[in-house]
Amino acid sequence: MMVTRSLLPSRRGSTAAEFALVLPVLLVVLFGIIDAGRLMWTLNEGQKAAQVGARVAVVTNLVPSGLLNYTFVSDTNPPGSPVNGLFGSITCQGSGGTPTCSCTTDPCSGAMVGTANSTAFAAILSRMQGFYPEVANDNLKIVYEGVGLGYAGNPHGSDVSPMVTLEIDGMTFRPLSLLVFGAPQFALPSFRSSMTLEDGVGTVSN
Repeated sequence: MMVTRSLLPSRRGSTAAEFALVLPVLLVVLFGIIDAGRLMWTLNEGQKAAQVGARVAVVTNLVPSGLLNYTFVSDTNPPGSPVNGLFGSITCQGSGGTPTCSCTTDPCSGAMVGTANSTAFAAILSRMQGFYPEVANDNLKIVYEGVGLGYAGNPHGSDVSPMVTLEIDGMTFRPLSLLVFGAPQFALPSFRSSMTLEDGVGTVSN
């Protein structure tokens, strides 16, 4: 009876019990802070990769190879005439591992598209992976959109100077703080960057 009475006021072990109760919450908060930093870093990686990819795309070989040599000279559009309204848009994607290009907005033709330059596409992707290693062929889309710039019969490159928009889609993020609950991967927003084509010829960019 005396032993039972002596144990009743004892508080030995209470600190350990309280710590055990608080620890899970503390870990979730700690990993939540880490996740916030990881998320911001990943978003920055994605946007920087899109910007770098767009820069490479406008100063190196065109992915839709037909656009480089296509002439907009005609009986009604002599050399030196603007190409405003003569070109719609072409979209190039890496779905399935092999890049393909197709018309997405008229006016556009198969001759403008030509064959997708897989080497140029791979060079753009490779440069982007230096900033965002997770990006792959399936995540990359490049849109060449006519914005009225360019002149028919340009002897130094493409007649048209389209707006080149590089887009990264389908990227995900898995938070560490929710792994214990079997956290799913969350879809990240698309990353986009646009620049006007400069020459569309070459294999090196700054």
